[in-house]
Order: sequence, then C-alpha cells, then structure tokens
Amino acid sequence: MLHQQSFIMINGVLFQVPILGAYLRKSGHISVKEGHGQEAIDAALKHLAAGHTVVIFPEGIISPTEGGSHPAKTGIARLALASGAPVIPVGIGLIRENIYHVSSTVRGVEQLAHWYPKGPYAMTIGGPITFNGDADDRAQTRATADQIMRRINQLATESELRINRTLSRTPGGIFGLI
Repeated sequence: MLHQQSFIMINGVLFQVPILGAYLRKSGHISVKEGHGQEAIDAALKHLAAGHTVVIFPEGIISPTEGGSHPAKTGIARLALASGAPVIPVGIGLIRENIYHVSSTVRGVEQLAHWYPKGPYAMTIGGPITFNGDADDRAQTRATADQIMRRINQLATESELRINRTLSRTPGGIFGLI
C-alpha cells in the first residue's frame, strides 16, 4: 500500500511542540491549524496531484477513549471528491485500558494527549473506495464523510474483535501488531 513516504495531516498544535514539531515539519507532514482548514486541504491536494499518499484521520481528533468514534469532518470527503484519489479506509483496534493520558502545556495552552506506548493493536485495511461529485456541495461532502467513517468503524470493529480473540487464546497476553 505504501511504497513511498506518506504525508500525514496532523493537528497544528503538535507542530508547536519542541523537537516533535521540528521533526513533523522536516518530514513534510501537513499542519491542520484550527480555522485554517482550507490551507491544509490545499497542501494535501498538491501532494495527491503529485501522486503522493496522504494520511488523514477523518475525525480530526482522537477517538473517544471509552470507545466508538466522533463524526468525521468533511475534509476527507472534500479531498476525495476534489482529487479523485481513492480512499483506503483503515480501522485500528487497541486495548483502551492501555491508553495513557498526559496533560502538558504547549505555548501556554494546556493540552491533553493520549499515548498508546505499549500493548497490542490491530489494523484492518479495506479496499479502495473512489468517489465522484462536487467537493463544494455540503450535503454531498457530509454524506461522503459519513460513508467513509461508517466503513472505518466497521474495520475498527474487526480489528478489536481480532485483538480480543487473540488475547483470550494467549496466556499472559501479547505485545505488538496483530
């Protein structure tokens, strides 16, 4: 799936974190700054036009730690409709009890971060989905984003079931990718 560098759309706050921000900028990842979403979309469209892979987490925020997901933002639909690039949905499952919550201050603003430094996780990759239509049609972008998020949620459920099956068969648990 990924035979080249991928460019990840990442919350702009992380670009302000010392060392991490420098790494993200040097790697060419795309900063998504609050109130400046179109700039991020434009940067992603340039990467897609050049044949690069763009990774986007459609919720625009970490999924609820208790499970489930937030509604998708429409950026993923706008990218898919404007570029014609296929969406390859990926569902990630993990052990939620292993998530660490860390509060930190970035440039005077307190932020809550969620880290998953250890424990099993599983990724289920779906087939490519191509969308046609008008990226400026709000109803269509909303429906497209919702369709993508439904598929991601289905794949995430498959991933979580795989983790649970493996843990129930493995004395002492497991570590790593399933």
